[in-house]
This record gives sequence, C-alpha cells and structure tokens, in this order.
Amino acid sequence: MPTVTFLVNIFRTFSHFIDAGLHRAILINVGFNPEYVSKYGGIVVGPLMSKLEVYGKKGEWEPVLKKLIPQKTLPAWYGGSEDFKPVQVYG
Repeated sequence: MPTVTFLVNIFRTFSHFIDAGLHRAILINVGFNPEYVSKYGGIVVGPLMSKLEVYGKKGEWEPVLKKLIPQKTLPAWYGGSEDFKPVQVYG
C-alpha cells in the first residue's frame, strides 16, 4: 500500500497542474473493473476525472484507439497495421 498512498498524495498535490496541461488521458487494458474508476476515481485524481477514460477488455478500447491514432502508427497488438515496426519493445 505504500506505493498507492504515495501516488494518491502525488495526484492530490499536483492534480490542478496536471489538469491545466492535460487534454485527455486514456487507460487501456486495465486489470480491474473500469466502473470502479468512475465511482471512486474522483477521490484520487480529483478534477482529472473528467478527462480520464478507462477501458478494460480489448473489445472496449480497440475501437477508441483506432479512431484517435492512425492505424499505420499503431502496432498490430493494439489493432494497428502489420507493417508497423517499433524501434524497441519494452516489457
């Protein structure tokens, strides 16, 4: 829990600065129910909640990414082009 506590404090401290510079944030393939973020996320991220979109399963987030990012710049594992060649893959 120390990591979670640290992150909550960071978000509370800097949320207004992040909010001013952030247009939109998308979390994909989250390992928990995305509805939890809608219900309880405001406690942690405050005003950033209005700019945050959370998607769980690939069927939920893949169409969103395809609308936002050109297919030729997305790797195949995110629903993009098979011709995409990343410089390096981490993880």
